Amino acid sequence: MEKQRLVVFGDSWARGAELGPNEKTFGELLSDRLNFKSFSNYSHPASSISHLVVQLKSFLKMLSDTAKDPSEYLAVFFLTSQARSMSYLDNNWIFQTPNGGYGTKGYKREFVVSTNEMYWKYFYSQELTEVTVNTNLIALQSICQQYKIADFYIPGWEKFDPWSEVNQSKIHTISCGDVINFNVDILDTNPYIYPNMSHPNQLGHQKIANLLYEWIVSCA
Repeated sequence: MEKQRLVVFGDSWARGAELGPNEKTFGELLSDRLNFKSFSNYSHPASSISHLVVQLKSFLKMLSDTAKDPSEYLAVFFLTSQARSMSYLDNNWIFQTPNGGYGTKGYKREFVVSTNEMYWKYFYSQELTEVTVNTNLIALQSICQQYKIADFYIPGWEKFDPWSEVNQSKIHTISCGDVINFNVDILDTNPYIYPNMSHPNQLGHQKIANLLYEWIVSCA
């Protein structure tokens, strides 16, 4: 394979929330199996799809600052819930999610909660979500093309219906949620989740890594 370094972007699933200290994320497992030289994880808990662009730009700045070549990288983007949004205030990202707000750096919890409630009451709409998701997917693919990064996208636990302007061949038709039989009503009996509360365990990460490996190798 031409690429020799892997970078992953996404939310808490891709970051490895609830994994033990000696366990590996699907990105690490994938990098090991591809026998790549390095692995980087730019994922952040509660991230929105819009924030993937921020993560990518941060990664590119790091490469520029350290004089590293972007074309050596293969990137995996974990596509989280379409409904998530974000705002930026006082040098902090604030994420709006259906089950609660999240502020980086421990940002004022009462403010995060209140803005989250206002967002869902006054600003959210399915139409806005469709525009946000697709324009960000187009931006991610365009940036990766410019820097010659091989980009792959996998839905988290939701199905996506991209615009025709999005290169859909780069988006896996199976979600990570489908791969590990993710169902919020039976998490405590799911062998790919338990004993975790809501994130894949090591077996779940291994199964996602296997799916990604087979897909990426088939595209090489």
